[in-house]
Amino acid sequence: MSRITLSQITDDTLRTLVTLRERRFQPELWNSLAAPLDDTDRQELTLLHRFIRDRSLTRLNEATLWSRVIFPLLMMAEAPPAEAWAGIPIRAEFPAFVLEGVLDGVIGISLSGNLPRPFFVVAEAKRGMEAGDSQPQLFAELIAVARTNWEVVNTVPQELLGCYNVGDYWTFVHAQADGLDTERPTLEVTVSREYAARVEAKTVLGLLKGIVLRSLAAWAPHPEGNAWCPLYGVPQLRLRKPNCGVPQLRLRESAGRASIPRPGDAPTSSRRYNPRYRRKPHGHAPTSRRPNPAQMRRQGGLTSASRSRPDAAATPSGPAPV
Repeated sequence: MSRITLSQITDDTLRTLVTLRERRFQPELWNSLAAPLDDTDRQELTLLHRFIRDRSLTRLNEATLWSRVIFPLLMMAEAPPAEAWAGIPIRAEFPAFVLEGVLDGVIGISLSGNLPRPFFVVAEAKRGMEAGDSQPQLFAELIAVARTNWEVVNTVPQELLGCYNVGDYWTFVHAQADGLDTERPTLEVTVSREYAARVEAKTVLGLLKGIVLRSLAAWAPHPEGNAWCPLYGVPQLRLRKPNCGVPQLRLRESAGRASIPRPGDAPTSSRRYNPRYRRKPHGHAPTSRRPNPAQMRRQGGLTSASRSRPDAAATPSGPAPV
């Protein structure tokens, strides 16, 4: 049984271990994941932008870039019980090989301070002599995390998301792993475009928050212990616009329905809301009112000819005296 280190894996080595299926670029998938930002998120992004606006990020070493640019965005996307962690060791044993190493960053369910069970994996591009391709490294990390999650919930396919960072550029990946108990598992991936955190930090944070909210909606406490597991009976990510945990307001037509008037609306003829028909308090003295023309017409005291003259109602009808 071969042992492969995640940080040293290459694309050729990965394809000899798993069946890799790459799907075409689907912008509607990533656009549907973005969640709206609130005022707190915008304030935090303003502080982050002050640091990366006038800095040469290519000159920063890995630790500084991780602590100043990458991990702060992961922390902004946290939503209890989902937390962002760094430096998570992992070991996944398959029937024909073993994947082991350290995950650069994850977002997962963390209860009572325990290590989180990841649903989002981050791989940072390495520099120097040990630098390699970060994309196959992320693919290997995703299938390793899928194997560890499958050991908790024996359900396939396992669905995960992740991203790899080259400087301040973020590239997201949606993955589905199947056949995790076979000698050659299958990994199907969909890759997004590159997002530059210097100019698209709002988009990156919106995607991270949307992924967290969507993943939390599909996870639940494990029935056998103090852990969380995916609810794979419910589809998580499809090519349609998900709810993302944000209430959606649907407008319904109210034509023909009576509505309560609001301040500034035109006066209504309803007796309930018309101030002319307000009930007088008990013992209220009657006030002198002008005669109602409609009431006098019903009583026969007002003719059509007398409507134009107010004093015509007091003149008796009949021929004029000689």
